[in-house]
Amino acid sequence: MEHFAMAITAFGGPQVLQHQSITPRAPQAGQIAVKVAACGVNPIDWKTRAGLGWAAKANAENLPWVPGYDVSGYVAALGEGVDDFAVGDPVVGLVGFATQGGGYASYVVVDAVSFVALDPSLDLPTAAGLPIPALTASQAISRLDFSVTPHCVVLGAGGAAGSLAVQWALRQGASHVTALVRHREQYVDDPRLDAESVTIVSLDDWQAPDYALCAIDAIGGVVAQAWVKTLAPGSRVVTLPTVTAEAVAEANRKVDTQGMLMQADREALREWVQHWAQGSIAVSAPQRRLLAEAASAHADIESGALRGKVVLLPQEG
Repeated sequence: MEHFAMAITAFGGPQVLQHQSITPRAPQAGQIAVKVAACGVNPIDWKTRAGLGWAAKANAENLPWVPGYDVSGYVAALGEGVDDFAVGDPVVGLVGFATQGGGYASYVVVDAVSFVALDPSLDLPTAAGLPIPALTASQAISRLDFSVTPHCVVLGAGGAAGSLAVQWALRQGASHVTALVRHREQYVDDPRLDAESVTIVSLDDWQAPDYALCAIDAIGGVVAQAWVKTLAPGSRVVTLPTVTAEAVAEANRKVDTQGMLMQADREALREWVQHWAQGSIAVSAPQRRLLAEAASAHADIESGALRGKVVLLPQEG
């Protein structure tokens, strides 16, 4: 079987993602080789491809470069000293976060400490959509104090990180969450969430309360800049898109707005996987595309034609 990756050959539009053959290498000490079942597509991927943000800056002299960080698959080989996995184990984790990347591939070699085991009953493509959105959601929520302002708003609750942030906010003590979406149909009601604790509101119907609240901005850009201006003084906002964090903060200086960069955390990822396996956290099934179709997937995501999480599959299935 030929192993391949989809690499950014130059910064620009989706067409710069090109097929690249790769030669599998053996894992070194502390590493595992993973036959990839699926890799997640995150906003940072297309922004980097377009030449935007810190990952693009870090790799400007390193093209062609393979993007992608979220990967699920099966352990294909073990490096020396790795004893918490066996060949054939289903796994999920982060590849080369934050500037190395490499997830858009059919085969990867990674540090074993970046991956966790999966119950065989869990769906591997769905698992590939979990690491960055889940860790981003929980790390953003950890920056909010619901004992002071128990009402949480999640702007962009229809996306992967936003939908998980809604659930995590309730687990961490928010008394009520407003799931704010561009269009009402973007958010799928989850029967596991108390309808009295979550209100779903479209941006067109948004009316900001006159009291301070906690908020997660998972959209950024001009949408978030306009929205943050409606918030009461003293509100606290964690804005996730790093490219526009400064502009969102400047839009309303009476609001405490801070950006964040997600950090890899194996134990936190393991906790998310356990919650998912136990059914206490809902993880939406992603849309699936072939890895060879990465360029068209990027084009559709940027155009708004696709909703929710997208994962790329090296093979049909």
